[in-house]
Amino acid sequence: MTIGTLVVIVLAIIVLVVLALGFTTGWNSLWSKISPYLGGGGGGSNVASAKQACEILCDSGQVDAGSKEEYCTSKKTVIFNKDKTVSDTCAKLAAQIGAKACNIKCAP
Repeated sequence: MTIGTLVVIVLAIIVLVVLALGFTTGWNSLWSKISPYLGGGGGGSNVASAKQACEILCDSGQVDAGSKEEYCTSKKTVIFNKDKTVSDTCAKLAAQIGAKACNIKCAP
C-alpha cells in the first residue's frame, strides 16, 4: 500500500466517525464538542448578535409599539463567556453589551 492510500483510508474513517456522531448526538451538540479543538467557534459569546438585535429593536421601536414593548419587556440571554451569562431586557442590557443609546422610555 502506498502512503496516499493510507491517508485516504484514515480521512475516510474520520469522516465516517464524524457523520455517525453528528447523526446520533445531533449536529449542534457535536459542533460544540469539537469546535474548541478547531480554534474556537460555536458555543462562545453571543454579545455581538444580542447587541445587533437590541439596536434593531431600538430603531424600530421608535415607530412600532410592538418593537418598543419587546425592547422593554422581552428577555434576551447573553453569553459573555463560559462563566458569565445574563438574561435581561434590552433596556437593561444595553450598557453591558455596548449597544447605542436608545430614546425609548420603558416603564420601571
